[in-house]
Amino acid sequence: MKLKHSLLISAITLALAACGSSSDNDEKPLDKTPDGLTFPTVDGAPLNEWVESEPVSIKGIDESVSVSIENGEYSIDGGEYTTANGTIAAGETLQVRVKTPTSRTTLVEATVTVGESVVSFKAKTASQIAFMGWDVNYGNEPRISNLAMNNASLVVDVNTQEADALEGEKIKSLVKTSDELFFCRGDVGANYSDTLYVYNYVTENTSHLGTLSALTKEDSQCIEQFELENRLYVITENASKERYLWEIDRNKEGKLTKVRSYPKNEVQKDYGTGTNDTFEVVRYGKLLLKIANINMGSYIATRYTVESLLESDRPAQNFRTHEFLGEKEGLLYFRSSNQYWRTDGTESGTFEISEEQYDVLFNRENEDYYVDQGSFLCRTDKVDFYSVEQFPNHDFYSYDRETGANERLLTQVKEDSVKCNDDYAVVIQPVDNGEYLWRSGGVAENTFTLKEAASGDLEIFQTINTFYIRHDSDLYFISESGEHADQVAVQQTIKDVFVQDNTLFYNGYTDTEGTELWAANGLDISQLTADSFAPSSTTGTQSFDYQSTALLGDHTMIALDNESVYAIDMNANGDVYKFNVNGDEQSTFQRKSISFTNEITKTQKYGYFESWVDTSMGAKEFQYYRTDGVETELVGDATFITSSIAAISDTFLKLDSRGGDFNLYDDSKPLSEFVSGQVPQVTSGEEFQRSINDIIGTTNDFFYVRKKLLIDIGNEAAGGEQHLYRIGTDGSVESIYSEENLAFGEVRFLLSGDGSAYFLNPSESVSEVLVYKEESNSTEVLFSLDGSFNADDLLFYEVDSQVYMLVSGGSDSAGLYTFSSQDETLTRISEQGLLLGMVANDENIYVLGESGIWLLENDSLQLLIDESVIPDSNFIVTSNANTAVVDNKLLFEANHKLWISDGTLEGTQMLNDNYVVNSSIHTLR
Repeated sequence: MKLKHSLLISAITLALAACGSSSDNDEKPLDKTPDGLTFPTVDGAPLNEWVESEPVSIKGIDESVSVSIENGEYSIDGGEYTTANGTIAAGETLQVRVKTPTSRTTLVEATVTVGESVVSFKAKTASQIAFMGWDVNYGNEPRISNLAMNNASLVVDVNTQEADALEGEKIKSLVKTSDELFFCRGDVGANYSDTLYVYNYVTENTSHLGTLSALTKEDSQCIEQFELENRLYVITENASKERYLWEIDRNKEGKLTKVRSYPKNEVQKDYGTGTNDTFEVVRYGKLLLKIANINMGSYIATRYTVESLLESDRPAQNFRTHEFLGEKEGLLYFRSSNQYWRTDGTESGTFEISEEQYDVLFNRENEDYYVDQGSFLCRTDKVDFYSVEQFPNHDFYSYDRETGANERLLTQVKEDSVKCNDDYAVVIQPVDNGEYLWRSGGVAENTFTLKEAASGDLEIFQTINTFYIRHDSDLYFISESGEHADQVAVQQTIKDVFVQDNTLFYNGYTDTEGTELWAANGLDISQLTADSFAPSSTTGTQSFDYQSTALLGDHTMIALDNESVYAIDMNANGDVYKFNVNGDEQSTFQRKSISFTNEITKTQKYGYFESWVDTSMGAKEFQYYRTDGVETELVGDATFITSSIAAISDTFLKLDSRGGDFNLYDDSKPLSEFVSGQVPQVTSGEEFQRSINDIIGTTNDFFYVRKKLLIDIGNEAAGGEQHLYRIGTDGSVESIYSEENLAFGEVRFLLSGDGSAYFLNPSESVSEVLVYKEESNSTEVLFSLDGSFNADDLLFYEVDSQVYMLVSGGSDSAGLYTFSSQDETLTRISEQGLLLGMVANDENIYVLGESGIWLLENDSLQLLIDESVIPDSNFIVTSNANTAVVDNKLLFEANHKLWISDGTLEGTQMLNDNYVVNSSIHTLR
């Protein structure tokens, strides 16, 4: 047994020796994995082109290996590109290419297999935006820009006429308080850019209160500022020509409180006589005087209505058969036959006065002694000055109140130029070779000329007891004695003149400083504003005068001007197609002019827009069109009633605002194949004067319509009803809500959610936020708001099924709120004031304020950018609506320029500092 065992061990030992050690004699496996094989991604690639990678040298393989590719082509050592499988050896170079898609901001990827390594090559097409941008060379014209600094370019110069010299934006609507001067001013080249400014006489600093468009949450311009009882007000006009009165809170920067809608002057067609009726509005302190001139055919009937400026629900006072005589100390005076009346705008404050009382108030007590029934003009301490009509002007007389003597001083003067101080009067007299400025103490001996103008016009401006004379761009100051007119050393071209208290202000232009505000006090002048805008004459071209823009398809911008539709190819060729809309379709009367609305309602294929024409008969006739950028078609019949319009995907709704009839148009069908319907007529015990139907919002599936039933057409506060309906894209109509009390305001559409629509129902003490569930066709109260919330300040957003409420302005309730559906509570998560809006992308939620932008993180606001982190910058977000998310980056408008942010301070910068943005930002696809 032992032998056998020894022999076995020996045999095993010999066998192992014969085989040898595997670690010493086996060959190593061949390396088929290249070292460090990568292809960097190409960003900003052109559309529909082959994009190549950088050539990469193959290293780290022991022998030739196979190479294959999916969704691309490859080349070895600069050879022909191929898709066929092949081989590649160490030391050779590999290059890959992909064909980019025809859409922007789109990623394409090729997968390459080299031996045992699988890598990819990616190319992403350039993100590109389109907008109307203003610069000094071309004015407002179509521009495109990649998301890189200062790479915007002109697409096409639509208006090639030579540009006028630039002078800068002018100061307008001055209001002087005790130590401050408030005024409006816009930015050069920027539409609806009026900003409220205040100049402090103590600090000599100028600061801004905010842009009107941001403060009012819509495109707005400044019409008038004024002060009443130590309160400051501003009248604005929006893009739809609607005017509103706002109170300015001087203690809270950027706070405007809407007081009321403000009436405007209008011309309306009288269908009974076929002529025009005119309606004029004049403000006298706290009173509004509405003057209606009704053309009765053979005569004009003038009717006056006096109403309160600040108490719009107070009953108006009507003076149907009276003549308006004037205003004194906030009271208005009228005459009917031989009766004289005065009113403070209330019934109790309207009563008859004697003719003698009226004469004393208006300094007309001596008119019976004047020559030829002359009309009183003004008076000094001793003399009345009056005029006697001698066509085409008036003769100028004086009446000495002590002696009773009348004297004709001058012939053929401008009656409306006469002004008096305590000692003398000044008056302008046109002559064959120009105009003369006269000064008179009341007799011929002290009546003489102060200034002769051989050309141009003379203007007289009076401060408290001082006269200034403007002749073209020259300014003169009349000495205290009135013996001579001395020229003020003005080095600027005078553009506008304003008189406030005892100071004369004017817009003065120079080539080096542009237009700035100056003040004159006697012979001394001083510059009040300086914004470093120093334009000069340009040889560029004028602006393209457009009203609104929209993007159709991938790259066609539709723009409207006063009479035409433009389709502009925003690709490199910049082709422009123009369609004239002459307003002759289905004409009822001869057309005089045509205008477009400021908005284009867009479906997937078409842009729809409203136009109206002023006919030769004075009426407005409304027409609706659609365009696909190739042709323009008339939608429906012309009408004298405007319609409410909206779009969902490929469906367009046109709703008659009076009768409630509607038509639905499908992109895929001709205009003749539409679906018609009607918003139900409502019957109740009330007798309503008018029904008004408006589309107030849309979701993905439904249009939402509010029907208002008014008891009194001119006074919604008198009461009425309102009803909400939904209209499906198939024409189905369902009632979803009714409110019998209209006196507290309109039900408002807040936002479209996921299968839901949110509304605000205002009331006197508690306003309700309603949510309508489309699937269950049910409406419920989500939460209530007390009277501290102003309905006009509320903005609602839904992000990832979370509802946010933003309260704009500077009120005590301003800030950001979130609503919890679990415990049904509204929680204030930030008290930040002057917020404007919210924008979300895949990574961040941005909250825009007028003076900064914040990120919403974990229910708190984290400052991203404001003027404190931008050296030497006056950072103002100038639009809460003009935003876009492109390539997961936020585009927004600040200081009327384009900015971009990736959610970091380092990645937030001005995109194009050489263009002013004057339209919506459109993302090209």
